Amino acid sequence: MKILKILSILLVVVSLTGCTSDDGSPIDTNASANDLVGVWTLTEESQDGVAKVTIEGVTLNGTITSTSKNLDATLTITENPNTITAAGSYTEVITASFATLNRTEEVLVDLDNELNQGAWSLSNGVLTLLGGSETLDVNIIELTSTTLRIEIPIERDVVLEGTDVAIDTTIKMTFTKQ
Repeated sequence: MKILKILSILLVVVSLTGCTSDDGSPIDTNASANDLVGVWTLTEESQDGVAKVTIEGVTLNGTITSTSKNLDATLTITENPNTITAAGSYTEVITASFATLNRTEEVLVDLDNELNQGAWSLSNGVLTLLGGSETLDVNIIELTSTTLRIEIPIERDVVLEGTDVAIDTTIKMTFTKQ
């Protein structure tokens, strides 16, 4: 039963995690700062990844997936000064599976808590968000006059209920320009 409790906690941790790794789709290195400026509406959010849970010396490999619903969130990106503001929320439906154990939970995500707000910079398709003392690198996968697709790779080791959990997942978001 300990694994079920770990799964429940893992689902919440995955929805609130923000450390990056270097995996994911090819980055759009042609993305320009001028194309980023505007108000973007979140139209899709999903996630695919893996988690390793070690309980009493035994490691279980599992999967983490999610879809989104009730999307009501926007990003406002300005230039000179370069600022980014996120507002609104969405519901993330996250499923964690380990062997024959599956757990699905719905988590309300405030976009302003998921993405660092404040200053931003762009270099070679990587949008760096500088919110307070934290930095978040976001990979731009596609940027057109109407579509912004980003990926936020997450690689993090956490301890849940005294159990080691290694998370390696990628949050994918699609926005449409208003």
